[in-house]
Amino acid sequence: MAARLQLNTRYTLSAFVADPDDKSGFINNVKLMLFAGANPVGKATIQPSAVDTWTKGAFVYESGPSHPDAGQPLKIRISWGDKASYRVMVDDVSLTAVPMFPYIWNINQRANGSMSLTAT
Repeated sequence: MAARLQLNTRYTLSAFVADPDDKSGFINNVKLMLFAGANPVGKATIQPSAVDTWTKGAFVYESGPSHPDAGQPLKIRISWGDKASYRVMVDDVSLTAVPMFPYIWNINQRANGSMSLTAT
């Protein structure tokens, strides 16, 4: 993934997971994580519901106007604990990034008392 952590950006990470072997009780927490460089910025825990049934997990992270890891490469990690021998199906992994522009509102009051708002 070539994306890097940008400031003032809303990131949504989602994925579907399934347990193909009925290991419920063993595969309890599939973790969906987003890293900026080596540091985690968010995670979701997904509990597969039934054999061969897809369960969606997602989270939203907003980077804000400053972040110590701005510019670091983004990494997605999916893990399910120490049961590496168990299979977990993963599908439709998606990361979207939407800029959150910081709006500054100028309020202009006219002689007749009406107001207008202008985003700058």
